[in-house]
Amino acid sequence: MASALNSTELVLRNGSGCITDATPSSDDYLDSENTYNSFQTALRTSFIVVNCLMVIIGNIFSLTVIRFVDSPRFPPSSKAFLCNVIVWDLAYGGISVLYVPPAALNYWPYGHFLCEATGIVMMSINVCCVNAAILITVDRLLAVLYPLRHPILISTKRALVIIGMAVLFALSASTAIYANSGDVAYSNDAVLCNVIWSCVSPANLFRLIVSNGCLLFLPVVVLIGCYTKLYLVARKHAKRLAKLRNNASAFSGGTVPNSRALRMCLLITVTFCIAWTPYSVVSTLNYVTKEVSHPLVEFITSWVCLCNSWWDVIIYFFMAQEFRKTARKLLCRRRL
Repeated sequence: MASALNSTELVLRNGSGCITDATPSSDDYLDSENTYNSFQTALRTSFIVVNCLMVIIGNIFSLTVIRFVDSPRFPPSSKAFLCNVIVWDLAYGGISVLYVPPAALNYWPYGHFLCEATGIVMMSINVCCVNAAILITVDRLLAVLYPLRHPILISTKRALVIIGMAVLFALSASTAIYANSGDVAYSNDAVLCNVIWSCVSPANLFRLIVSNGCLLFLPVVVLIGCYTKLYLVARKHAKRLAKLRNNASAFSGGTVPNSRALRMCLLITVTFCIAWTPYSVVSTLNYVTKEVSHPLVEFITSWVCLCNSWWDVIIYFFMAQEFRKTARKLLCRRRL
C-alpha cells in the first residue's frame, strides 16, 4: 500500500467533486470498480428514467399549451418568461437522458471528452433554470404592483433582452466555477460527470461560494422577498375591498380570503429549497469536514434537483385556471 501511495496520487472523489487523500483517482471511476448490485442499479436507473420522462413529457405539453393561452394574465412578455422556464427545464431533462446508460452499466460509456462537455453544459443549464425561476417571479410581482403599466414596463422585446442577459450571466457563472479547475470525471456514486476539486484548494472554496450563491442563496432571497411582497399587496387589496363592502369583520382573524397566491408562494419556495438545499449543504459539509458522504446521499442530493424541473410544470401551470381550460380545449379538439 505504501508503494502504491508513492507511485500514484490517490484521491477521494464524491458527487460534489471534492477530493481528499484516501482512495483511487478519477481514472479508476471510469473503470467503475465501485459498481452496485442488480437491485440497486435497477432502482437508480428507474429513478433517472422516470424523472427524465416526467420532465420531458410535462414540459413539451406545457410548451404546446402555453402557445394557445389567451388571457390578460399571460401577456406576450409573461409568455416569454414562462417559455424560458419550460425550455431550460426541457433542456435539463434532455441532457439527463445521457446518464441513463451509465446508471444501468455502472460506468461512463461515451468517452472522456463527452463527460467533460456534459458536466459543463449541465452546470450551465442548472444556472439558467434557476435564473428563469427568478425572472418569472419578478415578472409576476411587477404585474401585480403595476397592472396597467406592466405591458409597457416589460414589453416582449425587453423580456427577450432580459432573458438573453440572464443566459449570459449563467454562462459567465459556469465559466467562473470551472475556471482553474481540475479534470472532469464520472462519479458512479452520483451518476454524474463532475470536476475533481481538492478540498483544501482555494479554488474549491470559490466554487462553493459561487455555486451556492447562484443556485441557492440569491434565488431564495429573491423568491421569498417577491412573494412576501405579493402576499402583503394581496392582503392590502383584500382589506380595501372588505371596507368598501362594509365587511371589515372578515379580517378579524387576520386571514386573506383568496389564498391561491399564498399557496403558490409557499409551493414555489418550498420545492425550490427541497431541490437545491441538500446539494448545497452536502457540498459545504464535504469541504468543511474533508469527508465523503454516503453514495446514496450523493445520488439523491445530485438528482433531486432534476425533480424541480417537473415540479415547475405543476406549480406554474396546472395551478393556473387559464392553463387548465386551454389544455382541456386542446385535448377535446384532438378527440373530435
